[in-house]
Amino acid sequence: MTGSTDKQTILIIDDDKDLREIMTLKLNQTGFVATTAANGKEGLDQLKTAQPDLVLLDMSMPEMDGAETLWHIRHDLGLTKLPVIFLTNYGEVRPDLRSLDAKYAQEAGANGYIRKTDDLTAILKQIRSTLAAQNVTA
Repeated sequence: MTGSTDKQTILIIDDDKDLREIMTLKLNQTGFVATTAANGKEGLDQLKTAQPDLVLLDMSMPEMDGAETLWHIRHDLGLTKLPVIFLTNYGEVRPDLRSLDAKYAQEAGANGYIRKTDDLTAILKQIRSTLAAQNVTA
């Protein structure tokens, strides 16, 4: 889905302006092109014209939460193969309970979840892993 460059594009949909700015800076520094949307509706509007390679989607936003936004991505826009990773403040720290978070993400139609409190290196690793898995199955 990448446009005219060789860089993969990541759309960050999150109502936290600081997080969008930090993630954009880190993604751009590590070879990605980051674009942002401040809420689910804005993200859906961007997806009608943009073709990101992956979406980072906040689970908890006012008006339209991540699960509802993802439903619209998958059903209304028909983007069933677009990798979407939930961003969450709720991610369980205990390894034995992480499977519940992963199960919720999968049941909602996401390709995984990232805890916002994880370090940026771990977040980048998950993004790259998800993109690599998508390329293998595409």
